Amino acid sequence: MYKYIAFFIALFFLTCSCQNGTSSKKDIQSPEKSSAEKEKDTDREEPEPVAPFKTVMIADQIWSAENLNLHQSGSWCYENAEFNCSQFGRIYRWKSALEVSKKFPGWRLPTVDDWKKLMNYYGESQVHNQLVNGPFKAKLGGFARYYDVSFDGVNESVAFWTSTARGSTQSDYGVFVIFGTYPDGRSVVRINGTDTEYLLGYIRLIKE
Repeated sequence: MYKYIAFFIALFFLTCSCQNGTSSKKDIQSPEKSSAEKEKDTDREEPEPVAPFKTVMIADQIWSAENLNLHQSGSWCYENAEFNCSQFGRIYRWKSALEVSKKFPGWRLPTVDDWKKLMNYYGESQVHNQLVNGPFKAKLGGFARYYDVSFDGVNESVAFWTSTARGSTQSDYGVFVIFGTYPDGRSVVRINGTDTEYLLGYIRLIKE
C-alpha cells in the first residue's frame, strides 16, 4: 500500500518537474522590441526604388537624363514612327504628362520654378548649349499640334512640359519650356504658356 502511495507521489513530482521544464522553455524567447527599435526596423524595410532611366545631378537638382518613353493614352511618337520614340521619347498632351509622371515614385513633373532654377544655373547665354550638349542631353525632338497631330521642328527645337498650370487650376493647360532658335541664329530656352492646349510636348522628371 505504502509502495503505491510512494509511487504516485514520485509520479506527481515528476509530472510537475516536466511541466516546469516546459514552462521554462516557453520563457526563453526573444525579448519584446521597444517601440523605438520597431521604428528603426520600419525605417529599414523599404529601400529607395532605382529610377528606370538615366539621371543627372545639376547644382542641387536631380533630373532624368533622357526623355520619358512610356506609352500612355494621349501620347505619340514623333511622326508616328516608333524609331523616333526610341530616339526622342514619347510626345504627350499635358493631362497625359501629369498622369504618366505619377507612375514613378519619388519623381515628379518639374514646375516652372524648377526649370528657372536650372536655367539660371547656366545663365541666359549658355543655357541652350549646356542643356543640349551637356549631361542633361536635351534632344531636339521637335513638338506637335494636338488638333491635327502634325509634327514640326525636329533637330531644331524641343518642348518640355511643366506641372505648372497656365491658368489658376489643373483643369487649365500647362506651361511649356521651349528650346529653339530665333531667325537671327540665337539659340534660346524660354518659358511659354500661349496656346499650349493645342500642343504636345516631351517629359523630363525631377527627383522630389
